[in-house]
Amino acid sequence: MNFKKLLLIPSFVLLALTNTSFVNANDGDIVVYTDDIYGPFYKGDGSDRYTLKLTYTYYGNHILEARERIRIKYHTEFSSVYIVNYQTDIHDLQNGKQYTYTYEFCPTSVINERFGCTFSFEVINLNFDVTLDYEERDVFFTSKDHTYDQAYIDELVVVNPIYSIFTLGKMKAPIEEYDFTNTQFHANESSGVYIDIRNIFFEFDAYEVLTYTKCYLKFYDYYGFFPDLERSYGYVYAPIRLRHDENKVFFDFVSLYVNPDTLEVSKTRYKGYKPCYRIYFPFAKLDKVQETTFQIIIEEIGIVKSTFIMDIDYYPTNNLIGDCYNSDFCITGGVES
Repeated sequence: MNFKKLLLIPSFVLLALTNTSFVNANDGDIVVYTDDIYGPFYKGDGSDRYTLKLTYTYYGNHILEARERIRIKYHTEFSSVYIVNYQTDIHDLQNGKQYTYTYEFCPTSVINERFGCTFSFEVINLNFDVTLDYEERDVFFTSKDHTYDQAYIDELVVVNPIYSIFTLGKMKAPIEEYDFTNTQFHANESSGVYIDIRNIFFEFDAYEVLTYTKCYLKFYDYYGFFPDLERSYGYVYAPIRLRHDENKVFFDFVSLYVNPDTLEVSKTRYKGYKPCYRIYFPFAKLDKVQETTFQIIIEEIGIVKSTFIMDIDYYPTNNLIGDCYNSDFCITGGVES
Protein backbone atom coordinates (compact mmCIF):
# COMPACT_ATOMS: atom_id res chain seq x y z
CA MET A 1 0.00 0.00 0.00
CA ASN A 2 1.72 3.22 -1.18
CA PHE A 3 1.01 6.79 -0.25
CA LYS A 4 2.43 9.98 -1.77
CA LYS A 5 1.37 13.49 -0.81
CA LEU A 6 2.95 16.54 -2.52
CA LEU A 7 2.08 20.23 -2.30
CA LEU A 8 3.71 22.96 -4.36
CA ILE A 9 3.09 26.48 -3.03
CA PRO A 10 4.29 29.51 -5.00
CA SER A 11 6.51 32.00 -3.19
CA PHE A 12 3.91 34.78 -3.21
CA VAL A 13 1.52 32.47 -1.40
CA LEU A 14 4.14 31.68 1.25
CA LEU A 15 4.53 35.39 1.96
CA ALA A 16 0.82 35.73 2.63
CA LEU A 17 0.23 32.51 4.60
CA THR A 18 -0.23 34.31 7.90
CA ASN A 19 -3.20 36.20 6.47
CA THR A 20 -4.93 33.33 4.72
CA SER A 21 -7.85 31.21 5.92
CA PHE A 22 -5.78 28.01 5.56
CA VAL A 23 -7.16 25.60 8.18
CA ASN A 24 -6.04 22.00 8.50
CA ALA A 25 -7.11 20.04 11.55
CA ASN A 26 -6.00 16.72 10.06
CA ASP A 27 -2.29 16.47 10.87
CA GLY A 28 -1.09 18.11 7.69
CA ASP A 29 -3.10 16.03 5.21
CA ILE A 30 -4.33 18.08 2.27
CA VAL A 31 -6.87 15.48 1.17
CA VAL A 32 -8.81 13.52 3.79
CA TYR A 33 -11.14 10.78 2.58
CA THR A 34 -14.10 9.52 4.59
CA ASP A 35 -13.86 6.04 6.11
CA ASP A 36 -16.47 4.58 3.79
CA ILE A 37 -16.01 0.89 3.02
CA TYR A 38 -15.71 -0.26 -0.60
CA GLY A 39 -16.38 -3.87 -1.55
CA PRO A 40 -16.67 -6.75 -1.23
CA PHE A 41 -16.36 -7.61 -4.91
CA TYR A 42 -17.89 -10.81 -6.26
CA LYS A 43 -17.14 -12.75 -9.40
CA GLY A 44 -20.43 -12.69 -11.31
CA ASP A 45 -21.51 -13.46 -14.83
CA GLY A 46 -19.88 -10.34 -16.29
CA SER A 47 -22.97 -8.15 -16.09
CA ASP A 48 -22.64 -7.10 -12.44
CA ARG A 49 -21.82 -3.43 -11.91
CA TYR A 50 -20.25 -1.78 -8.90
CA THR A 51 -20.13 1.97 -8.25
CA LEU A 52 -17.35 3.53 -6.22
CA LYS A 53 -18.59 6.73 -4.58
CA LEU A 54 -15.57 8.47 -3.08
CA THR A 55 -15.79 11.52 -0.82
CA TYR A 56 -12.97 13.64 0.57
CA THR A 57 -12.40 17.02 2.18
CA TYR A 58 -9.74 19.36 0.76
CA TYR A 59 -7.55 21.41 3.13
CA GLY A 60 -5.41 24.00 1.41
CA ASN A 61 -5.33 27.17 -0.63
CA HIS A 62 -7.71 27.76 -3.50
CA ILE A 63 -6.79 25.83 -6.65
CA LEU A 64 -8.40 26.90 -9.90
CA GLU A 65 -8.00 23.68 -11.85
CA ALA A 66 -7.93 20.20 -10.36
CA ARG A 67 -9.31 16.75 -11.08
CA GLU A 68 -9.46 13.22 -9.68
CA ARG A 69 -8.04 10.19 -11.45
CA ILE A 70 -8.60 6.45 -10.97
CA ARG A 71 -6.29 3.91 -12.55
CA ILE A 72 -6.65 0.13 -12.39
CA LYS A 73 -3.75 -2.26 -12.89
CA TYR A 74 -4.81 -5.78 -13.91
CA HIS A 75 -2.54 -8.53 -12.55
CA THR A 76 -1.69 -11.87 -14.11
CA GLU A 77 0.93 -14.47 -13.26
CA PHE A 78 3.40 -12.84 -15.65
CA SER A 79 2.52 -9.16 -15.89
CA SER A 80 0.62 -6.17 -14.52
CA VAL A 81 -0.96 -3.76 -16.97
CA TYR A 82 -2.98 -0.58 -16.50
CA ILE A 83 -6.34 -1.14 -18.19
CA VAL A 84 -8.29 1.85 -16.83
CA ASN A 85 -7.35 5.52 -16.73
CA TYR A 86 -10.48 7.40 -15.63
CA GLN A 87 -10.41 11.16 -14.98
CA THR A 88 -13.12 13.49 -13.71
CA ASP A 89 -14.00 16.85 -15.18
CA ILE A 90 -11.80 19.81 -14.23
CA HIS A 91 -12.99 21.81 -11.23
CA ASP A 92 -11.60 24.09 -8.54
CA LEU A 93 -10.67 23.14 -4.96
CA GLN A 94 -11.60 25.31 -1.97
CA ASN A 95 -10.30 24.97 1.57
CA GLY A 96 -12.58 22.95 3.87
CA LYS A 97 -14.96 21.93 1.08
CA GLN A 98 -16.07 18.33 0.50
CA TYR A 99 -15.89 16.70 -2.92
CA THR A 100 -17.47 13.49 -4.25
CA TYR A 101 -16.74 11.62 -7.44
CA THR A 102 -17.97 8.25 -8.72
CA TYR A 103 -16.73 5.50 -10.96
CA GLU A 104 -18.76 2.53 -12.19
CA PHE A 105 -17.11 -0.69 -13.31
CA CYS A 106 -17.64 -4.40 -13.82
CA PRO A 107 -15.51 -6.29 -11.25
CA THR A 108 -15.13 -9.31 -13.56
CA SER A 109 -13.51 -7.10 -16.20
CA VAL A 110 -10.83 -5.53 -13.99
CA ILE A 111 -10.09 -8.05 -11.21
CA ASN A 112 -8.14 -11.19 -12.00
CA GLU A 113 -9.75 -14.19 -10.33
CA ARG A 114 -6.44 -15.36 -8.83
CA PHE A 115 -4.13 -12.33 -8.75
CA GLY A 116 -6.58 -9.46 -8.28
CA CYS A 117 -5.83 -5.90 -9.35
CA THR A 118 -4.55 -2.60 -7.93
CA PHE A 119 -6.61 0.58 -7.74
CA SER A 120 -4.84 3.93 -7.52
CA PHE A 121 -6.69 7.14 -6.59
CA GLU A 122 -5.22 10.58 -7.23
CA VAL A 123 -6.23 14.19 -6.62
CA ILE A 124 -4.22 16.35 -9.02
CA ASN A 125 -3.44 20.09 -9.04
CA LEU A 126 -3.47 20.83 -12.76
CA ASN A 127 -2.11 24.36 -12.28
CA PHE A 128 1.31 22.92 -11.43
CA ASP A 129 0.82 19.27 -12.49
CA VAL A 130 1.23 18.15 -8.87
CA THR A 131 -0.39 15.13 -7.21
CA LEU A 132 -1.94 16.36 -3.97
CA ASP A 133 -2.89 12.88 -2.76
CA TYR A 134 -2.12 9.35 -3.93
CA GLU A 135 -3.80 6.24 -2.49
CA GLU A 136 -3.22 2.67 -3.68
CA ARG A 137 -5.23 -0.41 -2.74
CA ASP A 138 -5.00 -4.05 -3.81
CA VAL A 139 -8.38 -5.60 -4.57
CA PHE A 140 -9.42 -9.26 -4.78
CA PHE A 141 -12.64 -11.17 -5.32
CA THR A 142 -14.63 -12.31 -2.31
CA SER A 143 -16.16 -15.77 -2.35
CA LYS A 144 -19.95 -15.70 -2.29
CA ASP A 145 -19.94 -18.81 -0.11
CA HIS A 146 -18.58 -17.61 3.23
CA THR A 147 -20.15 -20.44 5.21
CA TYR A 148 -18.50 -21.61 8.41
CA ASP A 149 -19.76 -24.83 9.97
CA GLN A 150 -18.66 -26.16 13.36
CA ALA A 151 -15.54 -27.79 11.90
CA TYR A 152 -14.39 -24.46 10.43
CA ILE A 153 -15.19 -22.60 13.65
CA ASP A 154 -13.25 -25.14 15.76
CA GLU A 155 -10.27 -24.93 13.41
CA LEU A 156 -10.16 -21.14 12.93
CA VAL A 157 -11.49 -20.00 16.34
CA VAL A 158 -11.08 -16.37 15.21
CA VAL A 159 -12.72 -15.64 11.85
CA ASN A 160 -11.81 -12.50 9.86
CA PRO A 161 -13.42 -12.79 6.41
CA ILE A 162 -13.03 -9.27 4.95
CA TYR A 163 -9.59 -9.24 3.33
CA SER A 164 -11.04 -8.03 0.03
CA ILE A 165 -12.58 -4.68 1.07
CA PHE A 166 -10.84 -1.35 1.62
CA THR A 167 -11.16 2.27 2.71
CA LEU A 168 -9.29 5.43 1.73
CA GLY A 169 -9.73 7.18 5.07
CA LYS A 170 -7.73 7.25 8.28
CA MET A 171 -8.76 3.74 9.28
CA LYS A 172 -5.82 1.37 8.77
CA ALA A 173 -8.12 -1.46 7.66
CA PRO A 174 -11.78 -2.37 8.00
CA ILE A 175 -12.35 -4.65 10.97
CA GLU A 176 -14.80 -7.51 11.20
CA GLU A 177 -13.70 -10.27 13.52
CA TYR A 178 -15.68 -13.12 15.07
CA ASP A 179 -13.94 -14.67 18.06
CA PHE A 180 -15.21 -18.05 19.31
CA THR A 181 -12.34 -18.61 21.77
CA ASN A 182 -14.62 -18.39 24.81
CA THR A 183 -17.80 -19.70 23.23
CA GLN A 184 -19.60 -22.55 25.01
CA PHE A 185 -21.15 -24.85 22.43
CA HIS A 186 -23.74 -26.24 24.81
CA ALA A 187 -27.04 -24.94 26.12
CA ASN A 188 -27.62 -24.23 29.79
CA GLU A 189 -28.07 -27.46 31.72
CA SER A 190 -31.65 -27.84 32.80
CA SER A 191 -34.25 -30.33 33.76
CA GLY A 192 -35.93 -32.14 30.92
CA VAL A 193 -38.20 -29.13 30.56
CA TYR A 194 -36.53 -26.48 28.41
CA ILE A 195 -33.67 -25.37 26.14
CA ASP A 196 -32.04 -22.12 27.26
CA ILE A 197 -29.36 -20.54 25.02
CA ARG A 198 -28.69 -17.32 26.92
CA ASN A 199 -25.31 -18.60 28.11
CA ILE A 200 -23.99 -18.88 24.53
CA PHE A 201 -22.05 -15.94 23.08
CA PHE A 202 -19.22 -15.04 20.74
CA GLU A 203 -17.01 -11.97 20.74
CA PHE A 204 -17.27 -9.46 17.93
CA ASP A 205 -15.10 -6.54 16.82
CA ALA A 206 -16.12 -4.44 13.84
CA TYR A 207 -15.94 -1.04 12.23
CA GLU A 208 -19.69 -0.99 11.70
CA VAL A 209 -22.66 -2.18 13.74
CA LEU A 210 -23.28 -5.88 13.35
CA THR A 211 -26.04 -6.69 10.87
CA TYR A 212 -27.51 -10.02 9.83
CA THR A 213 -30.39 -11.32 7.72
CA LYS A 214 -31.71 -14.12 9.94
CA CYS A 215 -30.80 -16.23 12.98
CA TYR A 216 -32.65 -19.35 14.10
CA LEU A 217 -32.48 -22.69 15.90
CA LYS A 218 -32.74 -25.88 13.85
CA PHE A 219 -33.79 -29.00 15.79
CA TYR A 220 -34.61 -32.50 14.52
CA ASP A 221 -37.94 -33.19 16.23
CA TYR A 222 -38.00 -36.99 16.16
CA TYR A 223 -40.68 -37.29 18.88
CA GLY A 224 -42.92 -34.43 17.73
CA PHE A 225 -42.21 -32.20 20.73
CA PHE A 226 -43.03 -28.97 18.91
CA PRO A 227 -45.99 -29.32 16.51
CA ASP A 228 -46.73 -25.56 16.62
CA LEU A 229 -43.29 -24.39 15.50
CA GLU A 230 -42.21 -23.98 11.88
CA ARG A 231 -41.45 -27.43 10.44
CA SER A 232 -39.78 -28.93 7.39
CA TYR A 233 -38.72 -32.56 6.74
CA GLY A 234 -38.70 -33.46 10.42
CA TYR A 235 -36.82 -30.32 11.53
CA VAL A 236 -38.34 -27.50 13.55
CA TYR A 237 -37.15 -23.90 13.45
CA ALA A 238 -37.34 -21.20 16.12
CA PRO A 239 -36.39 -17.53 15.60
CA ILE A 240 -33.42 -16.06 17.49
CA ARG A 241 -32.18 -12.50 17.82
CA LEU A 242 -28.60 -11.40 18.47
CA ARG A 243 -28.12 -9.17 21.51
CA HIS A 244 -25.04 -6.97 21.98
CA ASP A 245 -23.40 -6.48 25.36
CA GLU A 246 -20.18 -4.49 24.84
CA ASN A 247 -18.02 -6.71 22.61
CA LYS A 248 -20.06 -9.87 23.17
CA VAL A 249 -23.02 -11.10 21.14
CA PHE A 250 -25.61 -13.27 22.92
CA PHE A 251 -28.56 -15.29 21.62
CA ASP A 252 -32.20 -14.87 22.66
CA PHE A 253 -35.30 -16.70 21.49
CA VAL A 254 -37.98 -14.30 20.22
CA SER A 255 -41.65 -14.51 19.24
CA LEU A 256 -42.26 -17.69 21.23
CA TYR A 257 -45.17 -18.44 23.58
CA VAL A 258 -45.77 -21.26 26.05
CA ASN A 259 -48.86 -22.82 27.61
CA PRO A 260 -47.98 -22.74 31.35
CA ASP A 261 -50.18 -25.78 32.05
CA THR A 262 -48.85 -28.11 29.34
CA LEU A 263 -45.51 -26.41 28.40
CA GLU A 264 -46.44 -26.60 24.72
CA VAL A 265 -44.55 -23.94 22.73
CA SER A 266 -45.92 -22.01 19.76
CA LYS A 267 -45.10 -19.09 17.46
CA THR A 268 -48.74 -18.06 17.78
CA ARG A 269 -50.01 -16.51 21.00
CA TYR A 270 -53.06 -18.61 21.73
CA LYS A 271 -55.37 -17.80 24.63
CA GLY A 272 -53.59 -18.40 27.91
CA TYR A 273 -50.12 -18.67 26.35
CA LYS A 274 -47.31 -16.54 27.82
CA PRO A 275 -44.21 -15.02 26.14
CA CYS A 276 -41.06 -17.05 26.84
CA TYR A 277 -37.31 -16.93 26.16
CA ARG A 278 -36.86 -20.71 26.37
CA ILE A 279 -38.07 -23.65 24.30
CA TYR A 280 -40.00 -25.92 26.64
CA PHE A 281 -40.61 -29.64 26.19
CA PRO A 282 -44.26 -30.54 26.84
CA PHE A 283 -45.08 -32.32 30.09
CA ALA A 284 -46.74 -35.16 28.18
CA LYS A 285 -43.43 -36.18 26.52
CA LEU A 286 -40.83 -35.50 29.21
CA ASP A 287 -39.96 -39.21 29.35
CA LYS A 288 -38.66 -38.98 25.77
CA VAL A 289 -36.28 -36.03 26.36
CA GLN A 290 -32.65 -37.05 26.01
CA GLU A 291 -29.20 -35.68 25.17
CA THR A 292 -29.14 -34.22 21.68
CA THR A 293 -27.44 -31.69 19.41
CA PHE A 294 -29.19 -28.86 17.62
CA GLN A 295 -27.91 -26.01 15.47
CA ILE A 296 -27.87 -22.23 15.74
CA ILE A 297 -27.61 -20.73 12.26
CA ILE A 298 -26.76 -17.08 11.53
CA GLU A 299 -27.33 -16.10 7.90
CA GLU A 300 -25.63 -13.25 6.02
CA ILE A 301 -23.92 -11.63 8.97
CA GLY A 302 -21.59 -8.66 8.61
CA ILE A 303 -20.18 -6.84 5.60
CA VAL A 304 -19.26 -9.97 3.66
CA LYS A 305 -22.58 -11.65 4.61
CA SER A 306 -21.03 -14.75 6.15
CA THR A 307 -23.07 -17.69 7.45
CA PHE A 308 -22.22 -19.48 10.70
CA ILE A 309 -23.61 -22.92 11.60
CA MET A 310 -22.98 -23.75 15.26
CA ASP A 311 -23.57 -27.22 16.72
CA ILE A 312 -24.98 -26.89 20.25
CA ASP A 313 -25.12 -29.80 22.69
CA TYR A 314 -28.04 -30.19 25.08
CA TYR A 315 -27.76 -32.19 28.30
CA PRO A 316 -30.96 -32.57 30.34
CA THR A 317 -30.38 -33.17 34.04
CA ASN A 318 -33.82 -34.68 34.56
CA ASN A 319 -34.17 -32.80 37.83
CA LEU A 320 -37.68 -31.44 37.45
CA ILE A 321 -38.60 -31.67 41.13
CA GLY A 322 -36.04 -32.28 43.87
CA ASP A 323 -33.49 -30.42 45.95
CA CYS A 324 -33.77 -26.66 45.57
CA TYR A 325 -30.11 -26.22 44.61
CA ASN A 326 -30.32 -28.31 41.44
CA SER A 327 -33.99 -28.50 40.41
CA ASP A 328 -36.49 -26.30 38.59
CA PHE A 329 -39.18 -26.88 41.20
CA CYS A 330 -38.78 -27.76 44.87
CA ILE A 331 -40.85 -27.91 48.04
CA THR A 332 -39.86 -25.84 51.07
CA GLY A 333 -41.27 -25.40 54.56
CA GLY A 334 -42.07 -27.76 57.43
CA VAL A 335 -44.98 -29.70 58.90
CA GLU A 336 -47.30 -27.99 61.31
CA SER A 337 -48.37 -29.96 64.39
